[in-house]
Amino acid sequence: SNANNNASFQWRRFGTLQWIDGMEMTPDRRPEICVSTSCDPNPYKNQWRASMIGLNPLTAYEVRVTVADPDGVTGSPITKLVTTRTDQIPSIGNSFYVSTLGSDSNSGTESQPFRTIQKGVSVLQPGDTLYVKAGTYIGGIIVSNSGLPANYITIRNYQNDRVVVDGTDSSVDCPNRPKCGFQLKGSYVRLKGFEILGGLPSKTGADGTPKAVMSQSIIVGPTNEADPDHPHDVIIENNVIKDVVTTASHDFEPINIGGGSENFFTSVRNVTVQYNEIYLVEPGTGSNKDAGVTGSGITVRRSKEGHVLRYNKIIFNGTVQDGVHGKDCIVALPNFDWEGLMFDTDIYGNYCEGA
Repeated sequence: SNANNNASFQWRRFGTLQWIDGMEMTPDRRPEICVSTSCDPNPYKNQWRASMIGLNPLTAYEVRVTVADPDGVTGSPITKLVTTRTDQIPSIGNSFYVSTLGSDSNSGTESQPFRTIQKGVSVLQPGDTLYVKAGTYIGGIIVSNSGLPANYITIRNYQNDRVVVDGTDSSVDCPNRPKCGFQLKGSYVRLKGFEILGGLPSKTGADGTPKAVMSQSIIVGPTNEADPDHPHDVIIENNVIKDVVTTASHDFEPINIGGGSENFFTSVRNVTVQYNEIYLVEPGTGSNKDAGVTGSGITVRRSKEGHVLRYNKIIFNGTVQDGVHGKDCIVALPNFDWEGLMFDTDIYGNYCEGA
């Protein structure tokens, strides 16, 4: 009760003999977690934390934690076995193709490609790859099929083709969202190599300025509480999201992990977001910008653990109210109670400008 205990940990690769000292552990001693004048009991009080770095993928490690207390209370070392994961999961299956010269009545081969990405993703089974050839395609693409832990579904551009997904097209309609590029509802899926266009200035606000209506470019998770699809083990990489205009009646979230809203929890977990470029534009000052409305590059909403957010570039352009640019490059929502906190998530190597 006097908070003078301490903890340390060691680790070793499974099957080896020598233990390696880990980094210094840090305790959470806060009795409450407070935002403004509102406080809740801290469910993580006296929890000790540390990270392991420099590990190999798909490798088993033993972790040993030892607790000691100068008042005489001691604990035997606690040992657990953990296994790392990798982002290099293959897709060994059939190949399908999409082209602006194709037809959705075709078989999806390279000589008989589909016309829409939606048709292409609808036929994918574990291990299949969908190659999309150069051109512009409409967004609102719902990916419901799942791969397997060792055999992902891959959806990507063909070779080095420039493939544009236009989420601003007037025909786009995403479930419970006015506009989106992709919604990923399946697990063990890789999305790679797309250029996704952002906000649609198709509505006019009271001040006479255009109002964008697209809320998310890539959604990983459900968009309502009744949706049973809570994906996990998803990789989003090497995409470019641009022209995201944050003058909507709600915030912009180019990449949304967890889907949904702040009103319900999801079990979305193990989402890797890496090597993406995100460009948000917030034009106007004063009354030309909706009060309190800004954009966040990557948003984690009430999801589970295991996310990796690394090596992304997030740029806010333009001048906004009071000379402030965007909101946050990476944010967890809701940020007003402990239930909104991210945990067991690695965030490193990202570049953020103008937030």
